[in-house]
This record gives sequence, structure tokens and C-alpha cells, in this order.
Amino acid sequence: MSRNVWIALGLVAAVLAGLGAGLFLRAPSQVASHPQVPSTDTQPAAVAPGEIKIWVPTGATDGNKAWVYVDGHIEGVATAPTGDWLASPPDQDGVRRIQDSRRVLTLQSGDFTDSEADALRQEMGSQTSDAGNLFALVDLQNRPPGDYVVEVAYLMPQQAFPFAITRKYDITVQDGQTTQLFVGIPNDWSTVVPARRAPMACTADGRANVGDLQQDLDRYARDPTVHALRAMELQDGASVIDLPPENGGPREFDRAQIGYIANAVLYGYAEPSHADVGACKESTPQFAQSFEAYERLLGDFDDQLRTIRALAQN
Repeated sequence: MSRNVWIALGLVAAVLAGLGAGLFLRAPSQVASHPQVPSTDTQPAAVAPGEIKIWVPTGATDGNKAWVYVDGHIEGVATAPTGDWLASPPDQDGVRRIQDSRRVLTLQSGDFTDSEADALRQEMGSQTSDAGNLFALVDLQNRPPGDYVVEVAYLMPQQAFPFAITRKYDITVQDGQTTQLFVGIPNDWSTVVPARRAPMACTADGRANVGDLQQDLDRYARDPTVHALRAMELQDGASVIDLPPENGGPREFDRAQIGYIANAVLYGYAEPSHADVGACKESTPQFAQSFEAYERLLGDFDDQLRTIRALAQN
């Protein structure tokens, strides 16, 4: 190979070596000119569930249970604790007093006064409270923070409608905190059994008492609670009954509650037995024809009550 060719090859090699060195020397500056930006994404803070403690004074409601609703759904049943508390009827100013041998508490328009509710809130955290046998606790845990509506339905057997329902209590559950609520006793809660007409198969002169029976049939046909029960779709758990406004409107009830409502209906429509009718017929045989018509009406009414009886025994 000629001397000139060797010189040319040497020059090419030198140029290539210089370019490689330049690239190698510039690499750090190129990397440095594009620094990595830290991520600004943050994970959301964990939300701790809260707790709702609902104190229900069933120790003063004649040993009867109460159903606790949260946002319209049954969340617990408060049974009566062992105690000797008594509740007076509300006076003309809406003041009701509940007391035992050691203490008197005051309700105003169905609620504990603010000062008593605050005192009870502090007191029920201790083991020495003398109101412990007044309240049943419904403890609802693992509740997401937020707003809730609480109601309580107190049982009143043998009333035309067997539940007294509190007002709606608006509460807020904070992140990881416990919210305590002391519900009162509604003013319409009562243990007084309303009077009802005694069922009589015959009138004073011995005739069949068709008039009273026909009045009951007409009243039954117009009864909005009867209509609501018959229209209800009975579920395995809770069922919604579209009650009239005076009974609180549409509401969820469990099977035990439905039984109480059906029994209250039956109590309001007690009719003479076939034995009573037979005794009247024997004492006044001259009115036998009127009793035949009466028994047909009574049989028709008995058929209509069959659905309600089935609900009472569910």
C-alpha cells in the first residue's frame, strides 16, 4: 500500500476517535439538561369508619320493645332492660317525667332536655350510672362518615296503631369518631288501652244486631291500614307498608311488627262468635230469619279477615 494511502487512513481514524470522545464527553451534560421531576401524585388518606351509639329508654316503656331505623331501614331492636322506671303521661305543656326510686328525668315534647342529654352522654360512659337500667343500647359500628337520620318506633300493643314513632333525628358521623344519641319517648306513646264496643250478636229486644255488624263491615272496607296490609308484598325480611299519613306513611316493617299491626286491626274488629249467635237464636226463636241473614254477613266478614289473621300469625 502506498504511503499516501496510509496517511489518509490515519487521518480518518483520528477524526473518528475525536467524534467518539466528543459524544462521550457530552453525554453527562445532555442527561443533566433533563432532570427527573418528582411525582406530585398522593394517595388519598384512609377513611376510618365511625360508630353510632343509640340509647333508647325502653326501661320506661312498660317492658315493650322498640325498633331503631337509620335512613328508613331497620338497624336494630331495643329490648327493655331490667328496671323499675315509670313514665308519666305528658302534661298540657308536653312535659313527661320518667322516674325510678332514685331519679327523675324530664322530657319536653318527646325529647330529653339539652342539659339532661349532655349529662347522660357523660354519665353513660361510666360504670356507675344510675340510669343504666333505663336505656337499651343499639350500637352500630363501622359506619362511613356522613349524615344519617335516626327514628325509633316504640311498641304499643292493643292500640289502634301499635307503634309510637319518634321525630327524625339528624346526626353526623365523623371520621373514626363515636356519635351518641339519646332518643326520647314520643308524646303519643301510651299504655292506656282504648275503649271498644263490646261485640253483641243481638239487640236488647232479642233481634239480630245487623246494624252494628254492617257498620263494622263498612268501616273495614274503608280502613286505610287494612288496604295497606292487603296490598303489601310480604318479604322474608322487612316489607314496606304504604300506611296512611296519620300512621307515618310508607315505612319498612319486619315480620314481628307486621304481626302487631295485623293483631291491632283484629282487635278493632272483634265480632260475636257463632256460639253467641246460637245463644241469641235460642232465646228468641221468633227472629230466626233475621239471624240467618246475620250469620251470612258474619261469615262474609270472617272471610275478609282471613288475610289479616294470616299476617297476625306470620
